[in-house]
Amino acid sequence: GPSGASGSADASGSSGTSNAAVSSDAAGGSGRGSFPRFFGDQMRMVSSSPSAGAASVGAGSSALEPNSAMMSSTSNPDVSEDSFFMGDSITVSDKKPLLAVKTVSPVVEKSTVQYETEKVEDGNEYEGTTVTLKKGITGEKETRYRVVKENGVEIYRKTVNETVTKEPVAALVKVGTKKRPADAPTGIFKMPYYGVLTSRYGSARSRGTPHTGIDLAGPTGSTVNAADGGTVTFAGWKNSYGNLIKIKHADGYETYYAHLSAICVSEGQQVCQGQKIGEVGNTGNSTGPHLHFEIRKDGNPLNPSDFLK
Repeated sequence: GPSGASGSADASGSSGTSNAAVSSDAAGGSGRGSFPRFFGDQMRMVSSSPSAGAASVGAGSSALEPNSAMMSSTSNPDVSEDSFFMGDSITVSDKKPLLAVKTVSPVVEKSTVQYETEKVEDGNEYEGTTVTLKKGITGEKETRYRVVKENGVEIYRKTVNETVTKEPVAALVKVGTKKRPADAPTGIFKMPYYGVLTSRYGSARSRGTPHTGIDLAGPTGSTVNAADGGTVTFAGWKNSYGNLIKIKHADGYETYYAHLSAICVSEGQQVCQGQKIGEVGNTGNSTGPHLHFEIRKDGNPLNPSDFLK
């Protein structure tokens, strides 16, 4: 068989009483991948230590080859006969102390105590509206345990007692019970018209100014609905917008509907979410029939795509 100085084993190391059946020729080989020569040969490890540790295979070593049982041990989950080479190490058995030491000790741990929330109904607020009148405050507690450890590892704990060191303070919340009218703002904006998106918010315009809304193209006369409930603050002609409708909603929000071919509402009118307010058109500064739609807060344009549902 192949032989080489780098992979040969000491004859005395392989012919001792511990491994009498294995000759130095059986342990010979050259290179990392050719040692040991005969897979399946079982070598017996001799150790004077009370607990076994890692064994290494190398030239002149009496520890030639671990058997299959060693390879499949949970101590060596990533090692197999095909992947074990000269110079590699394996664990013959896990190290375990000769004496198990158990300790029992008291442990005190601090933790928080969650507060409760008290609700007060208010007939002047719409359903779904909540107002925090008083914030809650978490409490604190101490828990005493009896902890048992073996060789420093916790194996059991028992609760002895719990003591609240700081009482929690309940939160107080006002909850609306008034029925919400159909034209009341919901705070959610729905698509006013399901047309083809031809221009996004912020895109550059031919006039050099950024687009303050989105354009939804479609046939002239298509229905345009209110994105949310509110009050019509403007309904008429407005320069480059052409026929324009503005609707005021809650919390400073306002929506614009431009280039309409028809206006179906008037200033001061209360409208519901989803109610028809106009029709798609090509009025004002427009290159084709579409709806120009904006959402503004306190007069500042926002990206409608961040709000529409």
